[in-house]
Amino acid sequence: MRSRMRRGSRTGAVVLAALAVVGGPVAQGRLPRAYGPAPSGLCHGLVLHTPTQPVEFGAAPVLRASLHCRTGVRARFAFFAQAGMTGRFNLLRGWGRGAIRWSTQVAWPGRWGLAVWARAGPTTWRAAGQAVVSDGWRSPPRGARALLPPHNPAANGELGPDFRAVCAAAGRDSRRCWSAQIDAVDRARSAEGLGPLQIPSTVRRVTPAELLLAWTDEERISRGLPPVLGLVPALDGAAVGAARLGRDATVPFTANGDRVLAGGSNWATDIAPLATGYDWLYEDGPGSVNQYCPAPGPAPGCWAHRDSILARLPTGPATWRVMGAAAVPWPPTGGISDEEILASVRGTRPPLLFTWAEAVRLGF
Repeated sequence: MRSRMRRGSRTGAVVLAALAVVGGPVAQGRLPRAYGPAPSGLCHGLVLHTPTQPVEFGAAPVLRASLHCRTGVRARFAFFAQAGMTGRFNLLRGWGRGAIRWSTQVAWPGRWGLAVWARAGPTTWRAAGQAVVSDGWRSPPRGARALLPPHNPAANGELGPDFRAVCAAAGRDSRRCWSAQIDAVDRARSAEGLGPLQIPSTVRRVTPAELLLAWTDEERISRGLPPVLGLVPALDGAAVGAARLGRDATVPFTANGDRVLAGGSNWATDIAPLATGYDWLYEDGPGSVNQYCPAPGPAPGCWAHRDSILARLPTGPATWRVMGAAAVPWPPTGGISDEEILASVRGTRPPLLFTWAEAVRLGF
């Protein structure tokens, strides 16, 4: 079992005074300046209604515009978004009805400026608002010690039960085996002042790789760290290749065209992804299954898997915390070879195969 790290280079409704823009197409870029007060004849009182509470990343809240017009006058609306409340506005949807669903799958976490144009006849009105896209971060629970790198547990979390013995007797796919793994993780979490994992009844709907993402994010969030947003194809491919070879993946310098700012990878083989997670996070010290941390320790490899999972990955505008994961059969032991790559990338939003938001909707 090894770990590899690499670091790269370094709301509510708002009403604006109605402004008129005569003619001109809707285009990307900065919203053009208006040229004086709008005529009061056709319409008035344009309002953009935006979410009043933070929106979970991956959700699709409704943006709605309202405009009071004379009877028989029909207005059309165009919606825009602006990352970080500065810079360019991007067109969300061209002229149409007064409501859209804003997919935050293409919006990185943070504060966003939103705008709407309304057109009736030759006159265009505008209004603005804002919304906050949340990445699921929350403060650690009261009483949690929140051990974060470079601080690590004083000893391995061997608080029982011996889930490997239970699984050998009952079978790896049995309910007893699954419960023993969860119990082992929950006991280790309790030693750090953390509550039990949230494992929903829908867990069978996710793949082993998706379970690795959900478990990783639960462990990060419970310690006050922001979650990884989702799995991306480029890192998933690298994870599959490394898992088949039984070694740590090399963190690439780019992922789906985006520059990797920092990242790390973990590999291990065990009976199931949750057991592997226990190995990485709670049994990674001297004398554990971590072959690079022999007793009595310490050694450079001690707690390296844990440090990788709980790393403070870079954040900021156009920066995405992403992951690749794989779980493939491992014939030498008859178990599973698990790999995960965590990285922070900067650029356009990478395609996400499975997100933390989806995991939350499943009950994690």
